[in-house]
Amino acid sequence: MGNAVYEYHADGSEAGDWTPAQDPCVLLLGSGWRMPTFTEFKTVISVPKAWGPRADAYNSALKLHAVGTFNNAGIFTNRTSLFYWSGTSIAATTGKAIYQSGSFNTNDNNKAEALPVRCIRDEITATLPSVSNVAVPVSGMTADGASTNATVSAAGTAAVTSSGIVWSTTNKIPTIADQSLASGSGTGGFTVAMTGLTEEVTYYVRAFAQNSVGIVYSPEVASFKICNPFTVIHRAGFNGAPVDKTITYKVISSNIIGDPRCWLAQNLGTTQQATAHNDVRLESAGWYWQFNRVPLCT
Repeated sequence: MGNAVYEYHADGSEAGDWTPAQDPCVLLLGSGWRMPTFTEFKTVISVPKAWGPRADAYNSALKLHAVGTFNNAGIFTNRTSLFYWSGTSIAATTGKAIYQSGSFNTNDNNKAEALPVRCIRDEITATLPSVSNVAVPVSGMTADGASTNATVSAAGTAAVTSSGIVWSTTNKIPTIADQSLASGSGTGGFTVAMTGLTEEVTYYVRAFAQNSVGIVYSPEVASFKICNPFTVIHRAGFNGAPVDKTITYKVISSNIIGDPRCWLAQNLGTTQQATAHNDVRLESAGWYWQFNRVPLCT
């Protein structure tokens, strides 16, 4: 479908009108934009405009045109018909739309259907920007640093004057009053390098963006530890080691169990990581133990 984007949800039951929190015009455009109400759309197609063929809609200032819909089974259809959602609900499972199939009219469409959207702006208003959660990729971690990424969007008419990250080792919900690192201004993705970090300390990080309206933070807090590789000299027969072997173990930071922890990135006793999910070589398997027993099985 080219540029068409549709995430199908079988349950189309939504209580009430389209809310600002879900309004794509609000989310993607900000600055006072919203979806038209049913009354507003009905005014568009009514007397004195009295649109008839689809060409009337396209020849208007709005340039409305037929682009089709996805029905409530998630199947693209009505390619030559004109449908547009209003933000007005009619029932728990139906919402108001305008359509043209022979002549312009209004329609009660199943809310599980996906229709195109046009946006309307009442007035230009300055709004807070929005900022994504912070990503702290393992690939960007060093012995004493980490690379953090986030994105600022929906700036509206108030320019973003500053953005970056805030962090703390004691405050689990850091703010600008804690440590901060600025990335610059404006919208878009940014990267901030954290340096001088200490191994095994937990770092709590959020992104921030600021404009004339105020300051906003990313919805969630990222947390991580610096986990450096380390070398162990194993001696045969000592603490269960079957052979002499010197191993530099790779370590990663992961919060997969909740709080961040340092995990080995390879099996105990092996000098290399597995190269695939089905790597069954002994070289990447490491050593084997019976439960709660030393020495190990070889």
